[in-house]
Amino acid sequence: MTEQKTIANEGCAKKLNKKHNRTTSSAAMDALVIASLKSAAMPTRTITEMSDDMPPLILSLRSHDTNAIMTKNIAEMIRFYIPQRYKIFSTWKLLYSLEQHGTSLGTLFSCMKGYEGPCVMIIKDIDEQLFGAYLSDPFIPTSHYYGTGECFLWNTNSKGDAEKESVHEIKCFKWTGKNDYMMLSNLNFIALGGGKGIFGLWLNSSLDQGYSDSCPTFDNECLTLEPNFRCVGLEIWGLEM
Repeated sequence: MTEQKTIANEGCAKKLNKKHNRTTSSAAMDALVIASLKSAAMPTRTITEMSDDMPPLILSLRSHDTNAIMTKNIAEMIRFYIPQRYKIFSTWKLLYSLEQHGTSLGTLFSCMKGYEGPCVMIIKDIDEQLFGAYLSDPFIPTSHYYGTGECFLWNTNSKGDAEKESVHEIKCFKWTGKNDYMMLSNLNFIALGGGKGIFGLWLNSSLDQGYSDSCPTFDNECLTLEPNFRCVGLEIWGLEM
């Protein structure tokens, strides 16, 4: 008799557990549905609206007689994609400019020496395309790859006229995790991304000729109209509070 009661009690317990599990599962599902509905109901915010929540950007140390490549409009669009902890950095300091400092890779390294932190590189080619990269570290001459998975490549949606602020959006190509070929630079070239014998973005030692191609590091599209391009403008900006 005792054994029969024990079996009966176990059967009741199993039924209660099943009912509890169904109730818990149902409650969890309801919570997920409610959360998704709330998310769907939230209005989409534009980059401009999000930038309103952050301190305005200041582009410093660029000569007034320099033909500007980076503008506040482009900088704010790039700012949207950079790591969260750096979005509040409101001062972007010009570390290197092709026009201000000359066409020398050695000079570029010298200008970046002593700076520690992330950078934004912007290039203008002869076809007036604007493109570049977010760098987790400043360029240094070395024999091996460096940088972190926070690096990314970017380009604009159309021909860029910096003075007319005609760039309306940028396209960002972030790290895929397929390899760790982020940054490579020596006295002969600077490059971003790699794999299969190609770079995502490459510039020669004179900083006047380069090429862009799709690479496994970023799964990027060619950043320019044609893979080979002629560089007519280059700026690298350091981020500061």
